[in-house]
Amino acid sequence: MLTVGRLPLEAQTAYAELVRALLATRTHADPSDGPDVDGTVVEKVIGGRTYLYLQERAMGSMRQTYLGSDTPAVRAHAEEITRRARARRTDDDVRAVLVRVARAGGCASPTAAEQKVLETLARHRVFSVGGILVGTHAFTVLSNALGMSASLATLRTADIDLVHDPRIMVALDDADARPIARMEKETVGGVRLWAVPGFDRRQPSTSFKVHGTQLQLDFLTPQRTRSDAPVELPTLGTAALPLKYLDYLVEETGPGAVVGGAGVLVNVPDPSRFALHKLIVAELRPAVFATQTRKDLLQSEALLRLLLTDRPRDVRDAWRALDQRGRGWSSRARRSITKLDPLVRARLADAIA
Repeated sequence: MLTVGRLPLEAQTAYAELVRALLATRTHADPSDGPDVDGTVVEKVIGGRTYLYLQERAMGSMRQTYLGSDTPAVRAHAEEITRRARARRTDDDVRAVLVRVARAGGCASPTAAEQKVLETLARHRVFSVGGILVGTHAFTVLSNALGMSASLATLRTADIDLVHDPRIMVALDDADARPIARMEKETVGGVRLWAVPGFDRRQPSTSFKVHGTQLQLDFLTPQRTRSDAPVELPTLGTAALPLKYLDYLVEETGPGAVVGGAGVLVNVPDPSRFALHKLIVAELRPAVFATQTRKDLLQSEALLRLLLTDRPRDVRDAWRALDQRGRGWSSRARRSITKLDPLVRARLADAIA
């Protein structure tokens, strides 16, 4: 049975402060600095000469990256790395306190493995260049953002779904570019990816297993042609599976926070569009995926219960945008509406009338 309630005010306040702090971090970041580092500079004396290394912890083990011999230029670079690492740890400590308060108040949080993957993606600017978190992880972020406590928020999934529109072009330094391609070849931020081959081995993979976990990272993109062949995402160094109806979902997005660690700033769809899009997805799934269909409907219903009370105009605007795309869109959503709780169904009918 679906149970929807309100998070305590303390949890809602902590979440809002966490988003504000993460946005400030993104605003003040210098893109030319490259990805953040979280380690210390160590020295080694070999043959009478001193060499500098960056030492980082990755998935429970220590990793060292060679910086160079101890010259004034390399020493200055090492000192800058140390300064940035200290500043980031200070900011992380402040945000970690907000995360603990939010979690203590009932905000849903990811597993340690999910947190690690999302942190790595964020550090390599997957979200800064337009990556959008969708699926169950986005539902969790939206639930926290709306101050909603739902029995569904604790549901776990092995998939992390990301949408990227290749039309969004953002310039990146070489150190940042093509992070997914790099993670196939080497461990990045303690995370290594393994490509999952598709039905046609000649086409690039759009899904990746995360080494040492049960997680799978899936890349999606709006379908704008008749072809269902994978679409290249040059910025990320991977390809994405084109899906119909995604353009509506990601047309309006906003920032959200993953409540774990020191917080992770992500992009998520507008909650009203997310709820209505779930109605379409539920109608499209074949009967063999009845469990996923039920989850789609429950996530939609949970969000609508709150949105129809707090933000009915948002729901009405989201429905209008959906309805304007054609009768096929609205008819699919209406068939799913008939499967919602009668009270929610009646309130939604009033809102979109």
